Amino acid sequence: MIREQLGRLSGELKRLGLDPIESSVNFILVGVAAAGLRSPELVERMEEEEGVLIRDCSSFGLGEDYVRVAVRRREENARLIGALEKVLGWRG
Repeated sequence: MIREQLGRLSGELKRLGLDPIESSVNFILVGVAAAGLRSPELVERMEEEEGVLIRDCSSFGLGEDYVRVAVRRREENARLIGALEKVLGWRG
């Protein structure tokens, strides 16, 4: 299930113009520079506006251009993508 959802979630993140780094575990490191938001602001907005938690990776020594998201069940991943669409103002 994780492998299937990992591929699906990575594809959705790419569709939003984000840069997911290839992973073999149940987390994905995601470059967010193209979104026009720094990681602390994106993390804050996701939590406050959408109630979705993602991890700011600036403490990892990566600057403010990366977040980490968990690969979860299909419904939870869809909620994550929907929240990102709203926060990023994505128009598909």
